[in-house]
Amino acid sequence: VATPINLGVSGLTTDSSDTNLRALMVPGENIASVFLGTNSIGSGISAATTYSQLQNKCTEIRALGYKVVVFTIPDRAAGFSGGVDTASFEVARQALNTSIRTNWATFADALIDCGSDQIQTINGNAYNWAVLGGASAAANDGIYFTDFTHLAISSHYLLGRAFADTVDVLVGDVSNFANRLAITQLPTVALEDTLHVARNDIIGEISSTQVDVDN
Repeated sequence: VATPINLGVSGLTTDSSDTNLRALMVPGENIASVFLGTNSIGSGISAATTYSQLQNKCTEIRALGYKVVVFTIPDRAAGFSGGVDTASFEVARQALNTSIRTNWATFADALIDCGSDQIQTINGNAYNWAVLGGASAAANDGIYFTDFTHLAISSHYLLGRAFADTVDVLVGDVSNFANRLAITQLPTVALEDTLHVARNDIIGEISSTQVDVDN
């Protein structure tokens, strides 16, 4: 049975995401979902620095024995600091996503390209990421919360299915896993309820799914 562990902290950035993942490892497959970067570039940290920190973080996690699933960064239209606005965030987001998309195989085991506006096929299923990564996607009602920053629950399910499909490819023979909720990015307001649902609904043959979230 898969055991999701949410390690996300509201406001987490790529330079402050240290967690003792070694202590959380269990026998079997340990998979880290690394969804970091939006708060870094959203607070004025450059795309180059954010990418370097993300790369180093993923490399450290893999060295512990985890398989790493890394995500590109979806759209965002608010919640900025450090002189960042929507336009400058988008420039940084595209630069960061290009670096991740080009080089992910050097520091991760799989990529979920949810920050793109393209269709990605994972485990035979097509995901049209334009709803999250396309221009002005953050304004989509029902896809994002009204803060134009955090993803709505429906988007968590979409990402969850993509993550489950990715796990299926990495591990193989994960019974019913693709139809279950896997935690990727959680809004603070829904954290406990969603964790409760996930702990009861995720079924698979991997031993642990570790989740590192950038909220």
